[in-house]
Amino acid sequence: MRIADDRPLKALQAEFNAEFPFLEIAFFPPSNLRRNSSSANERFSDDLLVGQVRKVGNAGLLFLDGDLTPGALEKTIEDIFGLRAKIACRKVSTSHHCLPATSLREQNRRGMMMTEEVVIV
Repeated sequence: MRIADDRPLKALQAEFNAEFPFLEIAFFPPSNLRRNSSSANERFSDDLLVGQVRKVGNAGLLFLDGDLTPGALEKTIEDIFGLRAKIACRKVSTSHHCLPATSLREQNRRGMMMTEEVVIV
């Protein structure tokens, strides 16, 4: 995922979803995430640029490692790039928070199982 001040948040979300289509990533103001809130009306608009929502100006490429936990990736994004992110599992009409100790790959698999009828042969 390429993170730079001139990129819209929706571009970061699209890159994340290319790797993990059954998870979602959203970006929040620091105070909202500290209150452990993640409601849709408190998140940043997807049309905002990265540079509009953070103070730390680090830019770079972030490898989306499926073995990381959601919490570890959220911490990396915050510590290195100055963005407060929350990763959630997608469901048909609402999002559910991922289990913090489970890998992104496993959460994505669980999300697929929740949204599709899967037949295991």
